[in-house]
Amino acid sequence: MSIQSHTHWRQALVVATLAIFLSACSSDDDDSPDTDPTDEGQSQNGETPEPTAEGRFADPVDSPVLDFSESRVYWDMETNSIVSASDDWELSVRVDGQDYPIQVNGGASGEGNAGIGILLLDSAQDVTDPSDKTQVYQFFGDIATGVLSTPGDYGAFEYSVEGQHQMWPTFATYLLKDATGNLFKMQVISNYGEDGQQRSGNLVVRYASAAVDTTVAAMDATDASVAAKFDMIRSQTVADNAWQFAYQRYLGFTTNGGTSGDGGVSGCVVASYPALYDDQGQPVAEAFKTLTGESTLADFESVAMVEADCLGEGMVADNIDTLVETEHWLDADYSSGAPQFAAKEDVTNAWIVRGAADDSDGNRAYARVRVKEVNVDLAGAQPSRQLVLSTEMWVSGQ
Repeated sequence: MSIQSHTHWRQALVVATLAIFLSACSSDDDDSPDTDPTDEGQSQNGETPEPTAEGRFADPVDSPVLDFSESRVYWDMETNSIVSASDDWELSVRVDGQDYPIQVNGGASGEGNAGIGILLLDSAQDVTDPSDKTQVYQFFGDIATGVLSTPGDYGAFEYSVEGQHQMWPTFATYLLKDATGNLFKMQVISNYGEDGQQRSGNLVVRYASAAVDTTVAAMDATDASVAAKFDMIRSQTVADNAWQFAYQRYLGFTTNGGTSGDGGVSGCVVASYPALYDDQGQPVAEAFKTLTGESTLADFESVAMVEADCLGEGMVADNIDTLVETEHWLDADYSSGAPQFAAKEDVTNAWIVRGAADDSDGNRAYARVRVKEVNVDLAGAQPSRQLVLSTEMWVSGQ
């Protein structure tokens, strides 16, 4: 069994974590899946499997030409049409320097509930039923990366330090600044409540600001379907837009700035514990065991809220890491002067996509999508960039 991998570090994290989940017969953490995968339905010869009794993939249909030469273009999977950003869209494509990111309407890239499937089979071509969790484990939107993505594999947490599928705090101290210039330092000290016995997602956060002395607060992030947003001014999780950071199980932490929110929040790491990791970047279990909320309190209180003390590149806002990676669908040849572009002929150039919203009957659309054609002409004053998608809609059995 293999999982279609992603090279960007946040996607690699999702896949690596899933691989650990699937290798476990049991788990001390309730973040593991409810069902164990099997090899049923997996193609061993690279051929497209036969449809299942529950449904089938329809014949492939080409999309309209998606011309993203001048602006981001949005595509609706169900109607196979170009739509606006305010409509129900599944995928978009745009120019970002020399990259052409394809984004999904979910997670960091959109307000819909579209997703790209994380596969338990070799490729999207092997999937016979996109609703089968033994084939498509879960659907995810695009992921935000930023200061709260380090130093652990879940930023403020390191997963499965001792192989027991638990989240271990890294006790890093972060400096966050909002749009009005307020500075906060914060540290996550538990994922299992103050007594360490509650279910996963019961965060305990320690923070301070110029106006607030060191405070410890509980943050309920047990619902994995939504991000829990925390406001350090009101010392509570909130539903409005006045928050500084958020956490969602399986996906990690975000700040209310950059691509993750409109709050203008940026941040940096101001203190960490390098001994938690060896020279290869692997967690050192014995070092993690020495740290507790109590043992790190003095270190936390000694940290000054000064931007000049930022480690690394300084204050940064969140950015997007896309699940559809350009290198999986685009062949770019720069060897002959003018670059030549083409759609990649490889199994990585295909994804199982979930629709952004339910239909009138409460059903969700699925499709197998790949990039069929790429037409890029960078010569002249008006560069042209176009692509065509090929879509096989899932037809559920009756």
